[in-house]
Amino acid sequence: MCKVVKRTDIQEQELLQRLSEGDTVAFDRLFLTYYHGLLRYAKSLMPYPSDAAEDIVCNIFGHLWEHRLRLNISTSIAAYLYTSVKNKILREINRDKLYERTTDRTEHIDIADSIHYEPDNILQYKQLDERIRDLINKLPQRTKMVFLMNRNDKLTYDEIAVLLDISIHSVKTHMYRALLFLKSSVYIK
Repeated sequence: MCKVVKRTDIQEQELLQRLSEGDTVAFDRLFLTYYHGLLRYAKSLMPYPSDAAEDIVCNIFGHLWEHRLRLNISTSIAAYLYTSVKNKILREINRDKLYERTTDRTEHIDIADSIHYEPDNILQYKQLDERIRDLINKLPQRTKMVFLMNRNDKLTYDEIAVLLDISIHSVKTHMYRALLFLKSSVYIK
């Protein structure tokens, strides 16, 4: 049986190869692609508001760079990074709980790419982009997270289900609700 290899799989393998060769441009591309989604995910997992989420995400990227020669990623890059963030946060939470016990202490549109558009079109796209972002922010927290992980971070439903520790049916339900809300709201002014 022949396995169908998706173009994104090939691109990810090329990116990982370039990263292992010390290509800083490949690293920058990974960072810019995944940083904001990972930060949002990390903040959602933190039990209290803090700047620790940003530190954790930066540490994950630092670890990725430092260990680039020994990387063995068998899933998508996104799944690897999200799982790394989740595991790091769980270790931090467990470490904090242990510390408390031992001391008895009780977080579009790229205008540069749209230079050839007419100014009116650019304004319309910016307004639409802003409207969509506002609508996404009105989604319930879990639904918003599932939607952004799928659409922005390109995670599959299976990967999202594993990362959020929910059933794939729940992921599909959240996506259905998000899309239904967005479609019905875009036409309402």
